[in-house]
Amino acid sequence: MSQDKPSNILVLLGNENEQNGALSVVSKLRADGAVEFLKEHDDYKVLPTGAFGDGFNTSHIPHGELLTRYLTEHGITKDGILPFTRTSNTVEDAYGVLRTVKGFSEVNKVVIVSSNFHMGRVKYIFGRTMLGYNLEYLSVPDPANFDKGILEGERNKLNKLKKEWVDIAGFDLNNFPEKSYEQIGHEFRHYDNFSYFAVGGAFVSCGYSLSHDIIYGNGCVIQYVVTIFLVAVLWYLYARLANTAFAAQRVMIALEKLYAVPGLSSARTIFPLGIKLSGSQCQKQYWHTHEYIDYDASCKDLLSN
Repeated sequence: MSQDKPSNILVLLGNENEQNGALSVVSKLRADGAVEFLKEHDDYKVLPTGAFGDGFNTSHIPHGELLTRYLTEHGITKDGILPFTRTSNTVEDAYGVLRTVKGFSEVNKVVIVSSNFHMGRVKYIFGRTMLGYNLEYLSVPDPANFDKGILEGERNKLNKLKKEWVDIAGFDLNNFPEKSYEQIGHEFRHYDNFSYFAVGGAFVSCGYSLSHDIIYGNGCVIQYVVTIFLVAVLWYLYARLANTAFAAQRVMIALEKLYAVPGLSSARTIFPLGIKLSGSQCQKQYWHTHEYIDYDASCKDLLSN
């Protein structure tokens, strides 16, 4: 059921933080931009994004919580901050924001805050994900010592994203499409397995021809031509099968990210409940397998709930 929520939302995209929880310069610049915007637009509430991820946040505190602390320290009241999304990259951020917004009774406008260098990818991802919503974008300056090489990396990421993007539309976010997911998974395994048979056949054909020539020493041009032709056909078949399997895999990953469920998209280590873990390992485990309650609780307390 939709809730009575704010009609205008400011999305604050995270960046990185240190092991000790200190926000990066980029994260602070984005948060500062959000603070300035919110002080001029009191009809907005802010939605921070980010949880954990390698190269993003390896501390024991979710990145969204670190952003929330920074916002409150700079004058934003807690009732003006929405619960942060449990996400680890920009695509997951967009899906997390979509899930949050879907629970609102009405949303007039969504403004997304990010850095100048990041904005091209942000516009593409959110534009393809949040269809039908009134989106605006707020760019904040890049750091003074900004590495221009990052821009080239962003262009490469965007180009790759455009080639591999999967549009997920028309799904009920309250119900995971289990049957569709299982069917796509079957297709993925089917084409993936056959692609290995194809490449294996190519190697066997090539190896047979070479070994026959070495043993009997009576190879001929026709034999080589036939072998090359067969290898080319099998390699072409492998490429087609592998591409089909990869397409099915992308759909599965998109569904997993949209519904925030574990699967092929999971890049996190999952520890069985009951194993004694300490510090951030336990808290990350609990975060990704249960409703997150208290990130400062001890491992024993977390596992006993």
